[in-house]
Amino acid sequence: METRCILSVLLLAGCNVPPGAPVLSIDPSSPTTIDDLVVVVESDAPDENGDTVSYSYSWYLGTSTTSVAAGGTLPASVTSKHQLWKVVAIPSDGKEQGPPAEASVTIANTPPVAEVTLGPSAPLTTDDIAATVDVWDDDNDVVEISYDWLVGDQTSSYHDAILPADATSRGQVWTVQITPHDGDEAGIVATAQVSIDNSAPVVESVTIQPASAFESDTLRAEVQAHDVDGDGFTLTYAWYVDGSLVLEGESATIDGSLFDKHQQVLVEVTPSDDYIAGDTVRSNVVSILNTVPSIDEVALD
Repeated sequence: METRCILSVLLLAGCNVPPGAPVLSIDPSSPTTIDDLVVVVESDAPDENGDTVSYSYSWYLGTSTTSVAAGGTLPASVTSKHQLWKVVAIPSDGKEQGPPAEASVTIANTPPVAEVTLGPSAPLTTDDIAATVDVWDDDNDVVEISYDWLVGDQTSSYHDAILPADATSRGQVWTVQITPHDGDEAGIVATAQVSIDNSAPVVESVTIQPASAFESDTLRAEVQAHDVDGDGFTLTYAWYVDGSLVLEGESATIDGSLFDKHQQVLVEVTPSDDYIAGDTVRSNVVSILNTVPSIDEVALD
């Protein structure tokens, strides 16, 4: 009752009454190092004179008594994770200052972010699959990466950046899961996926036998070939005489009816499984030799 009476007397006498303390908060309430800190006046400072009240702000790091910044916004570039920041607001009605108010927040860790790609994008069973990771961390922390490879929806025993070719089979779908961790917390898991394509059969070598041949000989192609997927495969032969195609199909042999002495013979072999044809491989060149004439019978008269 006595205070009200004194204030009434002061007001009637034209004396100024300083403003009261405002109520503050900081937005966001759980900031990270990518967030600017903004002062929010939840309740304005009361002023008995009805004056317009303004505020001056000072920011303090931890328990420091030295103001490191001024203004209603503290930029994100100033902060680091785990820091405690306090803002102090002093109200003023233009004549006198009122009591200060304060609010504080602790800067939280920003989890790392990762992206992953797989190469090659269309792997065969003969290809190693490599995971390439791009990672960034707004706190500039050292980020560790963990790898988990899944075949279908089943976990596997592979946990490196490279999945070896001998782990895969045609038709499988492999997924890699990348988890970045900055020492405080893990970021969102990044994933990438590839399907294992069919590997074409391979011809290792083609040789025409016999290497010394005559018109009377039947030439045959001796082939070494394999399929890494374990598929059955067929071989297609293209026989050439002096550069012209004379026989094509699944025949591994050619007889003298298709070549003459002094001509050159070679064969090209193409392997195929049920899905794809492999590379064509050319044989050695065989030159047909002249056949020495012979005497079948001698008669004396």
